[in-house]
Amino acid sequence: AHLEAFGTLEAVFQGLSELVRASGPSTRIAFNLDDPWLAGLEDSLGDRGIPFGRAERAAVRLLDEEAAGATVSLLVKRHKVAARLPMGGRVHRLTAAAAAAGAVGMGLGPGAVARGLEAYQPAPLRFETRKHPSGAVIVVDAYNANPGSMRAAVETFLEAFPSGRRILALGDMKELGPESARLHRELGEWLAERPVEAVFMAGPEMAAAAESLKTASPVPADGAPRAA
Repeated sequence: AHLEAFGTLEAVFQGLSELVRASGPSTRIAFNLDDPWLAGLEDSLGDRGIPFGRAERAAVRLLDEEAAGATVSLLVKRHKVAARLPMGGRVHRLTAAAAAAGAVGMGLGPGAVARGLEAYQPAPLRFETRKHPSGAVIVVDAYNANPGSMRAAVETFLEAFPSGRRILALGDMKELGPESARLHRELGEWLAERPVEAVFMAGPEMAAAAESLKTASPVPADGAPRAA
């Protein structure tokens, strides 16, 4: 996020790393061991670090193979923790692992982690599920997005709703700077390969995504719009 101000992903990483460098020697840092940028912090953090992710050496390990639906399965301090989340999807399970690692850093045990995850409710407009009188389910995730989070949101939506008519309505990804048009075009090409019935786009930045999507995924024979 915020490429417009920082210019590159490396600069974003360096800026956020200042939080780590400025923290005191007793500060615990939970970090995603699956992320190639953040994994590089492991050696410098030493005992202060609480790695989470899918790797076997993670202090809070995400057991994806044991998860089903909206359930997350974690290994916390060698104890298995299972909790039901408001929404399924790999992203939400990884976020649960991050929260669990933060809880471990504050001295909470596996039981408290499980209770906290079970009690979690998403903030408004953050993968918020709404029921429509027609029977449709609307998932509202309306905070600003970057290319990575947009893809993660779409993948999570498709995983949480594996069947039925799945339709996307997407707005501009802001703060991407001079690379915005290219990143939106790449998003459109990526969307062409997703199993959705239609994509509706709004905003001047999304125009590039709409054009690349139409090129990569022409209007089907029945005339139904793939992108609008």
